[in-house]
Amino acid sequence: MGAGMLCVSGAALFYRQKRTTPFKLAYFLSWPVLGTAILKVFGPDRSEMERELRTRGLDAQQLEANRQMTQLQMARLRDVAKEGKEN
Repeated sequence: MGAGMLCVSGAALFYRQKRTTPFKLAYFLSWPVLGTAILKVFGPDRSEMERELRTRGLDAQQLEANRQMTQLQMARLRDVAKEGKEN
């Protein structure tokens, strides 16, 4: 994070001094260095992400079961409707 802040500070300094080449270099380096550090510091940790993915996986299984049940019910309703038209 310190390296990213150093790049941002350098970019701001070089911008004020109107030194374009050092500014471009510092600005270019600030995005990957500072961005990665921010994601690493403020992002969720691995165990938290794994726990959430597991709960979403269970929810996905439940949704799939509900979808299959709905399709089965719709097929039965279609069959009943066909029988009604034939009579």
